[in-house]
Amino acid sequence: MRILFIFTIFAGSALLFLVQPLIAKELLPIFGGSPLVWNTSLMFFQAMLLLGYLYAHHSIRLLGAKRQAIVHCLVMVAAAAVLPLRVPEALRAAYENALVTAPNGLLASPAPMLLAMLVASVGLPFFALSAGAPTLQRWFAQTSDPQAKDPYFLYQASNLASMFALLGYPLWFERVFALHEQSVDWSWGYAVLLILMAACAIRLNLGGRAATEPEVAENPDLKAEITRKDKVMWVFLAACPTAMLGAMTTYLTTNLAPIPLLWVLPLALYLVTFVVAFAKGFNGRLVKYYAMAALFLVVVFMLKRLTQPLWVALPIHFLGFFLTALACHWEIAKNRPRPQHLTSFYVWISVGGVIGGFFVAIVAPLVFNTLAEYPVSLVLAFVAIALAQGPESRLKWQDFAVPAVAIALTLLARQGSTDFTMGWLYRVMQHFDYAWIYLALLAMVICAMRPMRFAFVLLGLLGFSLYFDLQRPQDVIYRRRDFFGVLTVSKERFKGDTFHVLLNGTIIHGAQQLDGPRRFIASTYYTPTSGLGRALTALGDTPLMDHVASVGLGVGTTAAYGRQGMNLDFYEINPQVEQMARNPNLFTYLSDSKATIRVLIGDARLRLRTAPPGLYGLISLDAFSSDAIPVHLLTREALQTYLRALAPHGIIAVHISNRFLNLEPVVCADADDLGLSGCEINTHESAAIYDTPSMWVLLARTPADLSAITRGGRCNPLTNRQHLRAWTDDYSNVLAALDFQSMDWRKR
Repeated sequence: MRILFIFTIFAGSALLFLVQPLIAKELLPIFGGSPLVWNTSLMFFQAMLLLGYLYAHHSIRLLGAKRQAIVHCLVMVAAAAVLPLRVPEALRAAYENALVTAPNGLLASPAPMLLAMLVASVGLPFFALSAGAPTLQRWFAQTSDPQAKDPYFLYQASNLASMFALLGYPLWFERVFALHEQSVDWSWGYAVLLILMAACAIRLNLGGRAATEPEVAENPDLKAEITRKDKVMWVFLAACPTAMLGAMTTYLTTNLAPIPLLWVLPLALYLVTFVVAFAKGFNGRLVKYYAMAALFLVVVFMLKRLTQPLWVALPIHFLGFFLTALACHWEIAKNRPRPQHLTSFYVWISVGGVIGGFFVAIVAPLVFNTLAEYPVSLVLAFVAIALAQGPESRLKWQDFAVPAVAIALTLLARQGSTDFTMGWLYRVMQHFDYAWIYLALLAMVICAMRPMRFAFVLLGLLGFSLYFDLQRPQDVIYRRRDFFGVLTVSKERFKGDTFHVLLNGTIIHGAQQLDGPRRFIASTYYTPTSGLGRALTALGDTPLMDHVASVGLGVGTTAAYGRQGMNLDFYEINPQVEQMARNPNLFTYLSDSKATIRVLIGDARLRLRTAPPGLYGLISLDAFSSDAIPVHLLTREALQTYLRALAPHGIIAVHISNRFLNLEPVVCADADDLGLSGCEINTHESAAIYDTPSMWVLLARTPADLSAITRGGRCNPLTNRQHLRAWTDDYSNVLAALDFQSMDWRKR
């Protein structure tokens, strides 16, 4: 019997984690790459998970386990009516038609239409699956199995299955099957799960105990009654690791390495902490102290802004997250209730997960101007751990005094004013690099035996770091955060001149010398010797240059090539980027250009559908010049959209510079599939003062359309050495495009 329940809960949790990337991948081409898609989808899945847990709790409480088993099987049968998973064509057609005919109407609003498509396509199956884990555990607790008195080992199996599905999707499922095949195979998996669930229900009704709670099912190690304080602590302890998960992932992909699929490993570690915390016999009493030691290193890297080498920085952050999340989840596991309160227990954990996810996805971008949610979540995690200690969590005067002294000393060491009585301390420390950090961290070691005291010191140090930027704050002239990330404009010296440089995390998105002879010359990836520069120069004064499109605005560098009579359209998804590019105190490429400039806000693929056919003589694709690309802009269907808007002899210039992906085989496979001609231009040096190595691929309908560019030499034929399949809306494989040879982990 036990094997049946383990296998059933394993299959259900695996299907639950497979369906989320599957349906998100199908919706991406419809709604584009806006963060609204991801945020709305995330909130939908979290809300549905909570609804599933609430349904499991109340249905079992009202009906009893045996009758609820029959009802739940009927719910699963009803959910099977929408299989195989697919977005209803009627909703898709209504939305796409409304974008053209009534763009301001309700049917053209992405958020409600996205929710409608999610509900129609996966709402019922996801609801049924989300209720599966607590339901099966409650059923098992009603059986005569010797382990029924403590069914939480099934929760371990559930999280283990989720982890395997999470890793298995990009490593195997996505690589082997096209999207429509994934949907069909997932549906067959759901059918198998339905059979297994029915077998568990039959086994419960034939051999289960009576509806009243049996005496033998009581376990003295589990809480007999749950109080309001228990519920609050479960929510708090569950919310903090969820917030840490999202915050750390954002921090790492922004400041360390925006490697595709980097979010997979933190989420896998998060699931492992549940497996370990709920393991029978696991004693996590010392985990919080290990977490403090690990966070000691994390704080060193954060305060000193250390991002390299990656092979050291990433494991340190991962270790600190893993141990802190494990400490939180162990505090939850050690206070888990008896089986009669099991479903209520999971409801409150789910509430915490929703709160943590809401804080990172919605609140943080609105409240913080930096990625402050990462240190804030670390502090809150240790506050939660401290409060979970019960009487030991009572505050002492030393909990305030020790952090106050530590912060005062670090402030003194940082400011270094000789007006202080202890000015000698600064004169000693000024001989050491960032000596104040080591003094502060020494205080952390002293107070590490008290989680609350540790949290206060952590709060003081990280808050201190936020307000006193150690990396020459006077050079940061602009910083703004929204749902697309953190945009920073800073002054940098390059070859003796001062440039304004736009950064999104570690990625440069343009630079300009405002005061000097190079103000009107394109720099970085767009220099005259780059692939785009050569294409624009070759087209010269031909009619093809009358209408040019650029997917991705950046600082508007392409406008440096503007001439009288040119109409240059920028397609930009982030409105904040346009405000920054039009600010004359930051960049002037747009205002200086002789071309007529338009900035069209929205996802480029969706907006280009409404462009007149054959309008543009050149289309520049630079929306994926960072290390994490929007896949939906590089599929065969996307290229067909660009070709529709391209003039008969026009050129598509694709920027494929990337530290972690080799996109040349991808573009080559797509070009071969559509019968296009192409060449690659790889620029290592240029005549510009602020030059950046770049890789561009130029595509055209015939080789003759590229002859004016290839005539100058230094153009390489496209090659698909990895023999990749063409990417489509139905199939893409980012993992196969990873270029491990170019990842110099020691230098990055």
